[in-house]
Amino acid sequence: MVMPEKRFFIAGPKKPIEAVLTLYNGRKSKTATLIVAHGFRGSLEGGGRATLLANQVSPLLRVLRFNFSAGQMLSMQIQELKAVVNFARQEYDGDIFILGRSMGGATALLYTALHPGVKGLILWAVPGDLHKTFYNALGKLNYLKLCAGNDLLLNDERGKLLLTPQFLQEFDTYDLRSAIKAWRGALLVIHGETDEVVPLAEAKELFEAANEPKTLAVLQGADHSFTQHGSEAAKYVAKWLENALG
Repeated sequence: MVMPEKRFFIAGPKKPIEAVLTLYNGRKSKTATLIVAHGFRGSLEGGGRATLLANQVSPLLRVLRFNFSAGQMLSMQIQELKAVVNFARQEYDGDIFILGRSMGGATALLYTALHPGVKGLILWAVPGDLHKTFYNALGKLNYLKLCAGNDLLLNDERGKLLLTPQFLQEFDTYDLRSAIKAWRGALLVIHGETDEVVPLAEAKELFEAANEPKTLAVLQGADHSFTQHGSEAAKYVAKWLENALG
């Protein structure tokens, strides 16, 4: 069953941010908000998996998904997530939870290290080392091209995207392990056993560095995008949120 949605734009640091709200479908008079941040070259639809997730958890809380701007720079993504969180705090009652997928999870982790007040954090296939992740995601030749100071044009079934060397250089200014040590809320780390972009070992290292309360969910046979495991992942998230909401 597809839950009712509202589509709109949120004022961003440079331009409006496209967003969609899946309405709360539960019985409580007050609820929380789950903000979902997509991964590299992703979208608020998430290949259908983000929509599936939103429908799965809508009996528990409202779900706010949004699109990062096309530039993909990590510093800008942190600013855009901040704008979305501020919007949610102004418009909706209750606590804020954030789910970040892959690079969106790195963004969420870095945001929460700078801005306390988020109730819970869900890291979905999130890297512990961004350089290693993009070596795997872009391929050796493309990664080294960026490292050498050259622009990189990606042109495939996902469309066109121009990456500058600054895209990788920014990673050196952030420390994901320090960020997760600073996190003080409830944490769910969910990762695919056979993730080909971010090895499971990275997720386990982040998890070990995190404070309690924390939960690690490993999806057996799942790849980086949870291609065949979207429903299973959504059920894990729903159960965790149910416990976190009390």
